[in-house]
Amino acid sequence: MSTAGIFNTSNFAPRQLAPSFSSNILRLMPNGSAPLFAMTSQLREETITNVDHSWFFSEYVQPQVTTTSALPAAGQNSVSQFTVQDTAFMMEGMVLVVPGTMEQLLIVGIVGNTIAVRRGVGTTAPAAVPAGVTLMSIGTAFEESSLRPLPQVGSYTEGSNTTQIFRNTWAVSGTAKSLLTQVGDGAAANNKRDAAMYHARDIELSILFGEKYKGQLKGQPLRKMGGIYSMLQQYAPQNIVQAPRVTTYDALEAMLDPMFNVVTDQSQMNDRIVFGDSTFVSAISKLGRLYTKESGVSMSMQAGSNRFGQRFTEFSVGRGNFKVMEHPLFNTLPFTRGMGMVVDLSSLSVAYLQGRKTDYKDFNPNANSTSGVAQDNGIDAQGGAYLTEMTIAVEAPLANGIIMGLCEVGTSCAPCVTNVYGSIEVDKPCLSGQIAPNSSVVVTVKSKANTLVKVQTPTGIVEVTTDATGAGTFNYTVGTNESYVFSILPNGIDNIVYSPASASVCVEQPCNVTVAPEQEC
Repeated sequence: MSTAGIFNTSNFAPRQLAPSFSSNILRLMPNGSAPLFAMTSQLREETITNVDHSWFFSEYVQPQVTTTSALPAAGQNSVSQFTVQDTAFMMEGMVLVVPGTMEQLLIVGIVGNTIAVRRGVGTTAPAAVPAGVTLMSIGTAFEESSLRPLPQVGSYTEGSNTTQIFRNTWAVSGTAKSLLTQVGDGAAANNKRDAAMYHARDIELSILFGEKYKGQLKGQPLRKMGGIYSMLQQYAPQNIVQAPRVTTYDALEAMLDPMFNVVTDQSQMNDRIVFGDSTFVSAISKLGRLYTKESGVSMSMQAGSNRFGQRFTEFSVGRGNFKVMEHPLFNTLPFTRGMGMVVDLSSLSVAYLQGRKTDYKDFNPNANSTSGVAQDNGIDAQGGAYLTEMTIAVEAPLANGIIMGLCEVGTSCAPCVTNVYGSIEVDKPCLSGQIAPNSSVVVTVKSKANTLVKVQTPTGIVEVTTDATGAGTFNYTVGTNESYVFSILPNGIDNIVYSPASASVCVEQPCNVTVAPEQEC
């Protein structure tokens, strides 16, 4: 048994920490090193019986079709047929509206990609509809004594994660314990409290930035859970946005707007928490001051006041509200400078493996006892250990997001902040399904014309120079890992908003492929 890290007489200042955990972390340090994990005590919680945890989520889809053949002018209540790209979300009895003319069509039959409609079911007369027009559904209409329609099947994506084991310990030597007892500080050491905070910190970092992994170590299974960042990379890469060199309020609103396309809690307003480093938080506060100045809000000091300035911890955009919190851990990580992680708490849940929710055990609790029942366990020390086996579920990835590199802000009137919008995409994204190992994918970057763009790939940085149309591509051959992520790196020069700034490819794993019974994993 190693004695490294055991608290001894050279470093003691003990305080007792109650054994309750996430809720206790919230009570003691709500804005400490693990604010998100502390908040999980207020979130929905599950007990699971398998190390693998899965769930389903769907994006709301407004039923619509795009015509591939024209509809001629026709009479009221006549029937016309036309072909469309896809009828997946169509059904008999659905009412479609033609943009421009506002003619309403009633679907009376569907065969393959051919739709039969009754024309002009309303007051608008039928008119010719060219190919390439998108028709939107505005509800259904059925006759009396109608047959029950076929059910509509939405598009669902399966999310998955795996449990991760977290362990942290503390210890105090028998000598230190004896001295601490004499001076009246009790038998618990200060590093017991530290161990709890380290435990919470480790869980916090995994919730934020962990990547899903399954392997072996020392002949035993080893698992890591995927965090919010990797979940977004896989399931909502469009919500990872690279901020421009100088961000205006309008640009900020545009970057945040897609995160409100999904409402996860109908009883509450669209509220989000934004965790950021000091650079991000300062930039938001500065943007607020610039906004108030542009709006003509007085910032004059009152007579007798000894304080000036404004600090903004909340802001609103057209579709929702944000509470800004500086995350202490973001200030310690080099890759989080200027990062803001937008979190919808109602879309998150925590899952603990049965019997493995944060457990605390003492060892040698009766060390130095004179009663004759003192425990020894081969070491002259007392301590304890925290153990948690858990995972998280991001049940609505589209309600969360990340803004990268928000450092400088400015007003909309400054000529230097004219924004150009770019993006990165792959031809075989995760949302389209898994691809075979060792396949080739095409990565496309869109930006300003003739611009050098740096892309972080799993194996290094690839430099892409866009052409006269602002597009640039390169090929990448994936391996056998579960996912591959491609991200735009900021150049600090051009004022380009990349949305999305990240794209991902998912690769088939052995256990995801149908195999013969004798070959099952």
